[in-house]
Parts: sequence; C-alpha cells; structure tokens
Amino acid sequence: MVARLSLDNRITLQIEDQVEALLRYPYGCLEQTTSSAWPWLHANEQNLRRFGLDPEQLNKRQQNLEQAFERLQAQQRGSGGFGLWDNHSPEEHWLTAYVADFLLSAQAMGLAVEPEFLRRVVERLEQYLKQSRMLIERHSDAPDHYRLAYRAYAGYVLSRINRANLGHLRSLWRSQAQYARSGLPLIHLGLALKNQGDHKNGAAAITRGLEIGAPKPGAYLGDYGSPLRDQALMISLLADAKIHDKPVIGMTRTLRDQLLSRQYLSTQERNALFLAALALQRPDDNPWQAGLRIGEELLELVQSGAYQISLEIDQLSAGITLENRSDAPLISDLLLSGYPNQPPKPVSQGISVARSHYSRDGKPIDLKQIKTGELVLVHLQLDAEQRIPDALLVELLPAGLELENQNLKHAIQLDQIKIDNRPVSELMLQSQIVHREYRDDRFVAALNLRKGRSSHLFYLARAVTPGRYQVPPTLVEDMYRPELRAIGESGGLLEVVDAP
Repeated sequence: MVARLSLDNRITLQIEDQVEALLRYPYGCLEQTTSSAWPWLHANEQNLRRFGLDPEQLNKRQQNLEQAFERLQAQQRGSGGFGLWDNHSPEEHWLTAYVADFLLSAQAMGLAVEPEFLRRVVERLEQYLKQSRMLIERHSDAPDHYRLAYRAYAGYVLSRINRANLGHLRSLWRSQAQYARSGLPLIHLGLALKNQGDHKNGAAAITRGLEIGAPKPGAYLGDYGSPLRDQALMISLLADAKIHDKPVIGMTRTLRDQLLSRQYLSTQERNALFLAALALQRPDDNPWQAGLRIGEELLELVQSGAYQISLEIDQLSAGITLENRSDAPLISDLLLSGYPNQPPKPVSQGISVARSHYSRDGKPIDLKQIKTGELVLVHLQLDAEQRIPDALLVELLPAGLELENQNLKHAIQLDQIKIDNRPVSELMLQSQIVHREYRDDRFVAALNLRKGRSSHLFYLARAVTPGRYQVPPTLVEDMYRPELRAIGESGGLLEVVDAP
C-alpha cells in the first residue's frame, strides 16, 4: 500500500488522482478515448509535477494525442458525428459536441488537427443547433432534456469559433430552456449567447442554470452526466469565463463534499473534476506555513499553492501529525491505494452476474482441473434492476487460459456449440451486445441491459499453460453510473495439467 498526502490553503479536487486514473484507463469508447486524452493537452513540466507525474513523461504527449486523434477519426460516421465504439455505432450527439470541444482545445494549444476531420464535425454541430429534422437519439428518461443538452453544448462549442447562429441560440433559449433537468445545458447556452453578443439573454440563461444546479440523482438523462459531473463542468465553465465567482466558491465546496462521499467515479466525472481543478487554479499571493511530522522527522513547510508527498507504509505506521501555522484554514487529503490480500466479496448493486462453464460439447464441467488444449465455454448471465444502456463487463482470465478470438477466421465459432440442443448463438439473440474485445488477459463486452430481461454472453477459452491459478470474479458496471455494479463469485483455484 502507498499513500499520497496533499496540503493546500484552497479547496482541492484531488487532481493527481483524477489524472492518474484517466491516463491508466484501459478501455476506449468515444467518451473514454476523449477523456483519457484531455489531460495531455495541458501537459507541461509545471503541470506534470502538479499532476504527480514525472516531467520526463512530457515526451509522450505528442504520441498519445496523435493516437487519440487517430482513434477518434476511426469513430467518425459519414454524417460527421461519432459512434460510441466505431463508425458503425449509432450516433452519439452529446459526445459529438464533447469531441469537438476537445479538438478545438487541442487546436487552440497549437496542435495540428486534420482540417477535414474538424470541418465535418463542426458542420454536424451546426445541424444539431439548427435541428431542421429530428434525429434518432439515445435512450433518456427525459428526452426533451437530452435534446436541449446536446443542442446547447453544440451551440457553446460553435460559439468558441464564432460559428453559432444567434437566431438558433435565441430560439433554443425561448422554446426549450424549460426542459432543463440540470443547470449545465443552460450554462452552455448562456455562454454561447454571450460569446455571440447577446449578453442579456446569456446572463439570464446562466442565472437560470445556477438556480437549477446539478441534476437530481436517479433519473437517466442520457447525456453521460451525474450530479458530480454536471457540478464540476459548471464550475469549470464559469471559472474559465471569470464570472459568478461567489457561486463558484459555494459550488466547489459542495463538489468536494460530493467527491469525498463517492467510492467509484466514471471517466466523465474524473475529466470534469480535472477541468474544474484547472479552471480554479489561480496565482495565490497568500503563502501558508505548516509543520509536518512523519515519525521523528519534522518538515517545515512554507508554500504558495499545493504541497504533495508520497508516503510508504512504514511512514504511515510511524504516525503523521500536522500543525497549521497560518491564519487561514489548511485542507489536507490523504489518498491510499493498494492491492487486497483476498478476492473481493460478491456485490450486487442494481446488477447481478452469474457464471457457469461447459465443455466443447455443451456439457456442464467443473473448472477445478482441465487438461492443456481443452476448450472451455464460459456462460455469463446478467440481470439489471433498471435499464442500463452503458454496461461494461470485464472478465479477467486465469493465467493458464487464453481466449479463442471469435474475430479470427479459423477460430472455433460459438454457433458450432449447443447447450440443451440450442445453439449458443440462439441463446444470445435477446442480448443487446454493442461491443466485444478479445484481449490477451481478458474478455470485455459492452451491453445495453434491460430491466426484467436476462442478457447472456458466451466466450471460449483454451487451457495452454500447466499450473494452479486463481480464477478472478466477473465485474460488471454502468460506465457512467459506476455505483451500479456487480462483482461475481470468485472461481476459486483452477489447475491446468498436461494432456496425456
């Protein structure tokens, strides 16, 4: 276990933790690709130190951003909008504006963005704002809010380059503002109106957005948001615009309380927190002093801004005391990270998952001992207590197995296997699987889960390496409401033996 202690005389949002989690995130849908790349836009030697990273990582900036641009281009549809996993996925309207926001930020920082790539997405945002015809939209418990959210965001992004039609912005304010279930779309709309010269309506929209505030928890609005995400983005937008300083201070205190109460965060929430922390960063003429004692060692601190130190387990065991020697309050954050000694206990929070194993001929098997070369058919059944359009399943493999990649031409296909005389492919017909990945160490799938309807997934794995291995539990979570999750039963020990 390791720890990181941060001290500051200003409200902190654990920016180091957000950056570390974003840069290490292993999956790559449209939103995750964009959110994980965003910190690289702001990478310079000073910021890398502030993010808790080695400044030598600066040489990775260009490569990582170019990889992100390349992946985003592969996800751009013919319309100019973007699909969630590839250019054949349904168009994601709010995320299309999000990607455009990222690309314009990259361009403003001097990075080369392919002109045709950017032109197509900008023209698509102009169509969103005008909305001369209805679009096929993703599921939302409040469709009118979702439509307002992506159109307002499109208007804001277009206003950054003076391309937002003022008439369309005013029409959106007059006819659609009442549908807002969160203040974020109205902040976007208000800033767009101000950027295009309508300060009166812009100020009114921002005031109304502040009155509404963050959305109430529970409803699925379809815009990848949450109370924490929306609050953080509103702070970022207002702080960047240098307006409404007093409300921003109060909102930041509330946001910090929300952050401390959360165990899991989505990539969308983490990037919003990162952007808010950046926007709140201002020169501070009020240095602070403190005495930090770690065991017998006393550190005399005289700082302007944040102080950070990494601590090992023996330093924590020796004890830490802090004495604030300034008049103003001092805020401390102690973040602990490590690996558990025991497998996680099963969890079912809005989702449940069960796993079973079959032989190649469709007969149930005990996974405790198998021979090298044997194929194992793994069956995963998922059930949800509510609709979850963005479920992500991660199935880590025991080290002695490797996946039979269904994307390869000569792989044994699932529809060649039957269970109770029914082809496996038929058992999966009712499952809305939107994406699958066959990695070296895991099987990954994204699904649209429906209440009251079980979803079934199957994959094949082959025993390759003799030995005894722990079978990890299955993890399923809502990517944008990560408190909705399931951890399955641990599979115990698996022994792979040499075939005779």
